[in-house]
Amino acid sequence: MYKSPVSKGFTLIETLVAALIMFMVLAVSTQLYHSSVVASQKATASLILSGQFEEARILVKNEILRRHNSDAIAFSGQMGDITYEVEAELIASSTRQKVFNPETGNYDQPKNIYKLWDVKLLLINVNSKRTIRYKELSWP
Repeated sequence: MYKSPVSKGFTLIETLVAALIMFMVLAVSTQLYHSSVVASQKATASLILSGQFEEARILVKNEILRRHNSDAIAFSGQMGDITYEVEAELIASSTRQKVFNPETGNYDQPKNIYKLWDVKLLLINVNSKRTIRYKELSWP
């Protein structure tokens, strides 16, 4: 009778199948890790830009007050690592209602002019940029 030799290890096919499965798992996990790192970097950059919005909005408001007689305003600048570009366009303007002056007996037109601006604010960071549009009300 013929006795088959005793197997003391894995065959070449078994080893190749195991290696293939291992490399597939490694490839998928590497891709998942890479996409999570990219998403984390984008979220961090967006959070930094969102945090700088309030400071940039105050700068825009002050510049609009400084150039109150203009109909359109455009300027840019730098705040730390963030560059900003601003375009503001006058949408509407109005004066207060006439006020009765008891000394003269007439209705006087107040000098305050209210202006409504459409503001486009572009915040640029090293990794991202964000455009924010909003309305700004100003008066001298």
